[in-house]
Amino acid sequence: GITVAGPAPQTLIDPVNPDDVRRAVLVTLREFWSWHFHDPIELHPRGYRSYLILTGCRMLYTLKYGSVASKPVAARWAQDTHGARWSALIDWALAARCDPLSGELDNLGETQDFIRYVIECGRQYELPTDAARGTSNYCRCPEPSTVRRNRSGSILPD
Repeated sequence: GITVAGPAPQTLIDPVNPDDVRRAVLVTLREFWSWHFHDPIELHPRGYRSYLILTGCRMLYTLKYGSVASKPVAARWAQDTHGARWSALIDWALAARCDPLSGELDNLGETQDFIRYVIECGRQYELPTDAARGTSNYCRCPEPSTVRRNRSGSILPD
């Protein structure tokens, strides 16, 4: 980035460990994405659908590199890395990001498949234990069957 005013950001905060960035993505995938987006009503708004597809690309990029890329950079990387299966959907999401009224909106099933794909990719990652910090870097989220939820879907305490 570019510093507009004041000191360089690197002088204000410590560098973020790449595994911490990956962990944040894993928590989001396992605690939020796994529970949502199965209901077509949640995925109906075109702009939101585009946002989710591009965010999924960013998550995949972050899991691979431990850093965050812009949505267009992560989208192009995902197209090159994750094959032709998702290329048209990602192209649609990039176009819809710029013009929310553009293109067809008949890709609900494909969007749901992509979300499942991103979640499955997240399941492939297990971060090593960080003995020096006394914590595990692996996000151990509860299995869906062990989580209690209220009628609105919020997680209930144990």
